[in-house]
Amino acid sequence: MKINCTIVILFATVLLAGCQTNNMPVQKQESPKHYFEGQWVRTDYVEAIKATRSPYKSKNKLDGLATIIIDTGAITGDSLIANASWNNHEGFAFTLYFDEQRGATSFGTDLPDYDDSLGCYALGYKAINADTILVLYHINRSHVLTDSATYVKAKQSKTTDPTWPIQYMVNKFVFAGAYTVYDSLGNKQDASMDNDGNTNGIADYTSYYIATDFNGGPEAVDHMMLASGSNEDDRKSRIFSFIATPDTIKLYAMMQDTDTITPGMHPLYILKRK
Repeated sequence: MKINCTIVILFATVLLAGCQTNNMPVQKQESPKHYFEGQWVRTDYVEAIKATRSPYKSKNKLDGLATIIIDTGAITGDSLIANASWNNHEGFAFTLYFDEQRGATSFGTDLPDYDDSLGCYALGYKAINADTILVLYHINRSHVLTDSATYVKAKQSKTTDPTWPIQYMVNKFVFAGAYTVYDSLGNKQDASMDNDGNTNGIADYTSYYIATDFNGGPEAVDHMMLASGSNEDDRKSRIFSFIATPDTIKLYAMMQDTDTITPGMHPLYILKRK
């Protein structure tokens, strides 16, 4: 029988109250539900993206529960279904159980422990100054905390795509900004890219999408799609590989065979950050 995972955090120390519910005095306090609202991404992935500017080099940071999407408006009774991405490749969902009468900042889930059927997970929050992080606690059958993972908020707004928070954070920390663009003929033009995947000034492209899921193909290089057109009928797009540094992004033509994809020798576009 799977245990009910409950954690109480007291005086900033994680105290494992065991994974069974027990009787505790009712404490009236502000509901913690609003702390959970939003789109969340693994903290270590975001830090890796900042350091490497490479989704490919950072991909292993998305193993397991990569993102969490919580809409507290969808609470039914004392629980809600949270959408998520597993390994940044598969859609996933789990139930979060709110038990506000315990004065807790962490709550039980039905996330499965694939290594131990009697293990469990709880999801909590920590408010740090004006910021909030989520913490996923992993508890073994002996009610001992074995490991944890933290998540940072990408956006407050709602989405039905559990991979979008990853895309948003890569856009924000690698691509978003104002640039001078040089094409392969030496022409230059002002350009911009925003957090939501919109762009202008790079030829006639109006949107961009960065590859972050490397589980389903041979692509062993960072790559992106630039596209234009408002619908599928008039849409045109092109795939580029890229190399990004803090002040420069180089876009290369893709050279593809049956096994690998590698960047071409000379960049088609060089984006110099202003």
